[in-house]
Amino acid sequence: RVDNVYGDRNLICTLLPASQAVEEPAAATA
Repeated sequence: RVDNVYGDRNLICTLLPASQAVEEPAAATA
C-alpha cells in the first residue's frame, strides 16, 4: 500500500502542482 501511495503522489506531483498534490492525498486518505 505504501508503494501505491508513493506512486500516486509521484503522478500527482508530476501532473498537478505541489499545492494540489498535497491536498489530493489528504482527500484520498480521508
